[in-house]
Amino acid sequence: INADGAVTLTAGSIHAAGEISTSGDAITFQSPTTLSGSLTLNSAASATTAGDIRFASTLEGAHDLSLTAGSGNVTFDGKVGGTTESTRLGDVVFESADNVTVNEDFRARSFSNWDAASEEYDPWAGTFLLKADMETLGVFDVSSHTVDLRGDVRTLNGAKLDSDWTSYGDVYIQAGVGGISLQPGKSITTTAAAAGTDSGLIILYAEGDMLLEGDLISRGSASADSGEVRIQLGPSDKSLSATVANIDARGGAAAAGSNQSGGSSNGIWFEFVDEPLGGFTLAGSTIQADGGAGDGSGLDGAAGSVRFDGPVWLTKNDVSVSALGASTADIRFYGDVNGAQNLHLAADDVIDFGNGAAVGTDTAPNSALKSLTFIADEIYINDVSTIGSQDYSAVDIRTHGSLTSQGGVIDIDGDVSVRAPLVI
Repeated sequence: INADGAVTLTAGSIHAAGEISTSGDAITFQSPTTLSGSLTLNSAASATTAGDIRFASTLEGAHDLSLTAGSGNVTFDGKVGGTTESTRLGDVVFESADNVTVNEDFRARSFSNWDAASEEYDPWAGTFLLKADMETLGVFDVSSHTVDLRGDVRTLNGAKLDSDWTSYGDVYIQAGVGGISLQPGKSITTTAAAAGTDSGLIILYAEGDMLLEGDLISRGSASADSGEVRIQLGPSDKSLSATVANIDARGGAAAAGSNQSGGSSNGIWFEFVDEPLGGFTLAGSTIQADGGAGDGSGLDGAAGSVRFDGPVWLTKNDVSVSALGASTADIRFYGDVNGAQNLHLAADDVIDFGNGAAVGTDTAPNSALKSLTFIADEIYINDVSTIGSQDYSAVDIRTHGSLTSQGGVIDIDGDVSVRAPLVI
């Protein structure tokens, strides 16, 4: 259909394939729709003349869907992809759109905004709003001004390294100054459905603030490696923040009775793409990059490193960061750590506060930590201030500053190397 005006389809049921385009007017499917073949929809006549694309009812069928809405919006009001593999949509590709809204559960082979003409990602100008659950086999890839996740995001394929990139179970989310939000109780999960298959990546990038109150989970399936997790704050002329709840990037434990080795962790990064301007908030977080436990004669998997490239604030409740496994892994901070919470760090190899990073010494209220426990092979610390106890356990503990407690015990278990005058 090539229409000089809006297209509205209404029937008891609609079977669609081929191409529908308009001269910048809306395309609407009012009734339950099944894809009988690949379908291409284009409601954009130009960069400024475009209509909305709307599926007002259910949509299913194991075929690809391509959408070009230009400055128009795309809305899915009904459930998409049914409940079986025969009804799951194929590759859903957005060539262009403004706001994209998913109101009910959505199942597809993959979901991405790839501009075939320019062969690059085409970011939406508006908001991607997920109000239900999203499940894909392969990649979930969204780039928009604002990303608002109010449902779970789950990929199932894991790292299918010999396949086309769209079949990888990775999650890539890029946001502009509107930032990224993930509601409490919701999660982004890339653990493969098949045992022994490594997990997909989770890469989140924003040029605005992130509020991730739900969990990020890339834990390996049985005996499989986790996918790496990256929280990236982009260039900005203002201070940016990323608030994070829990991250589980552990290697998968071996199944009982398998005599298999555990999977390894591929680590967790909190990064600034440019110079650090802002920081990261751990809101009662449990951050895990441990190796998976082996079974019987199997070995434990290797831990992954955890790195914070900017200042960290601790809020809400106790915070724990671990990188434990069969081989060396580090926990490294390259900015000050503050906040009146208990902090527990455990790493196979090194806990390091680099670039002179201090702990609990900021002049703002409630900066001093309640208490801390650090366990590693080597610990590198600078100025530290707590309300309560400090417990350091390592073969080698290297200090460069003062250790101050307002009333707790400071317990140092290990050889101490003083790199500057030490005051306790």
